[in-house]
Formats: sequence, structure tokens, C-alpha cells
Amino acid sequence: MRKRSVGVTIFSVIFIIGGALGLIGQILVPWIHQSVGNVLTEKGVQLEPEKRQQLADANTVLISSQYRALAVGTSAVQLATGVGLLMLQSWAYWLVPIIAGVSLIWMAANELFVGKLMIGPSWVYLILSLGWNGLIVWYFLRPSVKAQFVSKEQ
Repeated sequence: MRKRSVGVTIFSVIFIIGGALGLIGQILVPWIHQSVGNVLTEKGVQLEPEKRQQLADANTVLISSQYRALAVGTSAVQLATGVGLLMLQSWAYWLVPIIAGVSLIWMAANELFVGKLMIGPSWVYLILSLGWNGLIVWYFLRPSVKAQFVSKEQ
């Protein structure tokens, strides 16, 4: 029986939680969208026309069926990868750098379509995302980690 390291276990749990939260978030998107609109209306928040249009554009993207389908798909793959990592499955090991790459593409797409609504500078988000995904890829490409996913029959 192969032994799983603490690091692989931690990343597995992070993948599982991230995937589950992504799926739950997509279930709640319509409700959140409506609730935010109601709160803004109730509070009498008056947005300048440019910000109002940016909010409308971002909401259109966030509730679009294509965006939601992509979000559900990536969340499901992330969840499955986390479970596969816990079971030391080689397919899960190879999905890790793919998910990191998709995460960076996702971040760039969000910046293009929704980034204008971010609070604070978006370059901070970029640096944190690059650092986090770089850490994941670096960790999983280490020989001692890779060895955990090689079966004895090979």
C-alpha cells in the first residue's frame, strides 16, 4: 500500500473544498444576483452611470449559461481531482498542472470581463494567483511527490 504525504493530503482537501464551494456557489448565483440587486435598491444606492453599466455587464457574464456551465465543469473536475489525489490516482496527479493552467486562464478571463468591479488593484489578484498556482505545480512536480502516484505494477 502506498503512503500519502501530508502535503498531498492538504492539497487534496483544498481541491475538494474548492470544488465543492464552486458547485455550491453556482447553485446560489441566481439568488445572490437577485439579493444584491434588492439590497442596493433598498439602501437607495445610486451608482454613477458608468459603474451601473459595469455592474450590469458583469452580472450578465456571471449569470450566463456558458459561464455557469464552465464554472460547474471546472468545479466538478477540481472536486474529482481532490478525491483522486486522496486515493493517489495517477490521472489526478496529471490533472493538477492542467487545473493550475486553467485557473490562470480563468483568472485572466475574469479580469477581462468582471475585473473592473474588483475592490483594490487587480495586479494583487494576479500575483497571488500566479504564486498559488506556481506553488501547486512546483509541489506536485517534486520527485518525492510524483513517486507517490506511481503504482508498483509499472
